[in-house]
Amino acid sequence: MNAGDSETPSENSENKQPLLRFSSDLGFSSDLTLHSFLMPISDPDSDSDLYKERDLDRLQIFITLIPVLGFLPALWTLYRQQGSLEVRNASRLAVTLTTSWLLGYLLLGAGAELSASSTISNLSLLILASLLTSGYFLTNFWLMLRLWQRRSLRLPGISQLSDRLD
Repeated sequence: MNAGDSETPSENSENKQPLLRFSSDLGFSSDLTLHSFLMPISDPDSDSDLYKERDLDRLQIFITLIPVLGFLPALWTLYRQQGSLEVRNASRLAVTLTTSWLLGYLLLGAGAELSASSTISNLSLLILASLLTSGYFLTNFWLMLRLWQRRSLRLPGISQLSDRLD
């Protein structure tokens, strides 16, 4: 574009004359007008936003399924009553799993402290607490794997209990 060929942007947008002209050695050329520059890249009626929304929902579910730490975002989602039905169901499941693990862990730890006189029952309660913790972590990682495979996140018994939290 030469210095003598300059026009104001309003004239370019009305006449749709190119602001810039690009050409390559391969014979391709493209004109950039102000109108094409201000237009959105994607069509707002397309389904591309729907896929982005699903990806964000899956990311939010992954975050809520992080053992122990995912409890707070899951609780926040349920408190604010936001997100899709799938996100709310996963949040309820994460809250139910974390609450039941924490309650069981605390009860087994308290039982081990109260039975300090008997080392066998003390040791067995501590082993049960560690097995409960391992099971909780493995269950959450298994649910993350199922989410990655785009499968259902339903757990027998626990999902029905978490549905009652609504």
